[in-house]
Formats: sequence, structure tokens, C-alpha cells
Amino acid sequence: MNNYSTDTIKAHFPVLLLLLVCILPFMGGCSHDSLPEAWSTKEVTFQFEAGPGSISWWTPDNTSESRMLTDDEAASGFVTLTVLKGSVTPVLFYRTGTLEPEGCIWPVSEEMDGAGGFCSRMLWRLLTETSPESGPPEAVRAFCARFNWKRFCEKAASIEDPWSLDQTAILRAIADGTFTLRDLR
Repeated sequence: MNNYSTDTIKAHFPVLLLLLVCILPFMGGCSHDSLPEAWSTKEVTFQFEAGPGSISWWTPDNTSESRMLTDDEAASGFVTLTVLKGSVTPVLFYRTGTLEPEGCIWPVSEEMDGAGGFCSRMLWRLLTETSPESGPPEAVRAFCARFNWKRFCEKAASIEDPWSLDQTAILRAIADGTFTLRDLR
């Protein structure tokens, strides 16, 4: 049993905050570069076949964001987004006039294509369709970061039409930890 009451903690909170904000940044081992990688972000340029459309991605604060590509992005085939280091980020490109997105999963790839769109959509669904019992969004994202998306994407790229697969069964197997590459058939 501790001797700290809520009132004691509240009374010392300004002092603790002052220590964190004013003193720690000046300590040699507390530079921004020494923060855990999962706390920092990175600007990444993704490539797609040039053309108009919209881009959607999972942001560093565990929410999704979507927007139309600028004219320059659509013409160049490149878009720069902020991603969370030490995690996985699904990126989806919805080309104007098509149903299924192209995409990729960062850091597995920075080049969007059809098979990458399937893989990215599977990760997107895991991040957005999990129940509250699965834990907070950060825990779900950490779980997803441990999955071997590189092998998953390599196998999906070898399938003529990955969109025809039983996506619900695949998602369930990934979430249950029972997924094998044989599930992609």
C-alpha cells in the first residue's frame, strides 16, 4: 500500500510537468532521436501509376485519413504521407473509375499496385473492424505490426485475383493467429 493520496499527486503534478517539459530535453540522453521509434513519424513518398483518384492511409494517431490527390500528385505518380515509424501503415489509392484500390503496406513497400491494394485493404480492415474486446487501437496496430506482411503480400501477388478470396476467413485467421499462406487460395 502506498502513502500517496490523489490530492498529493495533484499537488505535485505541476512540478512533475515542469520537470518533463523544461529539464528532460536538456539532458544528454533525452534528445528527440533517442525516443522510441514507435513514437516518431517519418515522411514517406509512395509511388503509383499516374492518374487521378483519392488516397487513404492510416495516420500516426491511429485514425484514417482520405483526400483527393492534387493535380501535381496525380500527374507525377508520387504522393508523400506521414507514417508512424516502427509500425505498419496501409496506404490505398482509389483510381478514378475503378472499384478495387491499388495500394501498399509501409514499410513492406512504397510502390502501390493491385496486389498491394488487396494486402493493404486486409490490414485496413483489421485496424478498423476489430471489436473493443481486442483492445485499444494502439494494441491492435502493434499486433498487426508483428504479422509477416511481406510474405503475405508476396503470396497475394502470385494469385491472379486475390479479391476473389474469402476475405473474412483470411482476416479471422490473421486475428486468431492461425493464418498460414495456404489460407490464400
